[in-house]
Amino acid sequence: MSFEIDAWIANSLLQKSIRRGEVETAQRAAMTFLRSRGPAIWRRFVLIAFEDVGIGSTECLEAAVRALNSNSGAGARGNELLVSDLAQQLATAPKSRAAEHLITVAKYHHSLESDRVSPEQKFVAEVCSLVTSADCQPEMRALALWQASRKGPGKAERITQLLAGCEDAGVPSALIEATRTAVRKVDDPIILMVPLAWLLAVRGRQIVSGVLPPAVLIGDIPSYALDKHTLAGRRAIRELVKCSTVLRACLTKYALRDCWNEAAYMAAFYTDAASLAKKLTWRGAGELESLAIEADLMRTGISPEGVQPVLQTLQKTLDHLDELRTEVYLRHRKLSLQGRAR
Repeated sequence: MSFEIDAWIANSLLQKSIRRGEVETAQRAAMTFLRSRGPAIWRRFVLIAFEDVGIGSTECLEAAVRALNSNSGAGARGNELLVSDLAQQLATAPKSRAAEHLITVAKYHHSLESDRVSPEQKFVAEVCSLVTSADCQPEMRALALWQASRKGPGKAERITQLLAGCEDAGVPSALIEATRTAVRKVDDPIILMVPLAWLLAVRGRQIVSGVLPPAVLIGDIPSYALDKHTLAGRRAIRELVKCSTVLRACLTKYALRDCWNEAAYMAAFYTDAASLAKKLTWRGAGELESLAIEADLMRTGISPEGVQPVLQTLQKTLDHLDELRTEVYLRHRKLSLQGRAR
């Protein structure tokens, strides 16, 4: 049932297969992660649920939090059925990466630089007003929420008041409770962005089918698992930068020379690792996603006018990247097996 891969690739494969709705792959990756990392699987499920499922299925968020509550202090090896079931729930659910988009824009988008460097000191009540105000731009609402929830004296109290403000603004109490529990146990700022995403998604909600880039099987591992979060993936992307004249020409034109590898890592991620099979969208969701992609690519040294050309070039060279992924992964696996035999 599990894969013969290391925990890093299992972790990457779990998240990407859930995004793509590939149930069997997600279940096998979850089992591999479970057998390698044990109880860490529950925290991982919570992060994936809030980052990739989000308001697409609040029931999945609640299920992931319940699993964490029930199993975080116990050995997970006897809970293979629960792990398999939760992987299936997350994979089949409609998804929204709006929480990820919001935290990315808040932390990195260049338009917020002055507000981020010298944030105004605001009372929590004023922050709540910003976060819940439909008249305020989503990026400013996300920035206010992120800054108010950062570490420091009174953080727990601030988060309590912020969540209460979101509930008063109409966020369902079950989502508020799941968020409160998750942020207490996992403490990742992306979690707090889900209630804000709920407030933003008020017009034109619909579930649409996404376009999934093709994947090559390397043995039984889909190539999309080898992204910037894995050693083999990073090596393959660096090889692409070295040998693809088309990509090098594009990076020469639009990216800082010392940043080519980082730029390619991020562009490759958005080419085939962030794709969703079934996603919740609404009026304004596309603009928010574009801001997040722009923020992520520009922070790697790509110029504003180069964001789309670099992405388009990675899409055109995806077949070449998959060839390199195959070579790198098989070479890495051969060396690993030889090391075990000694």
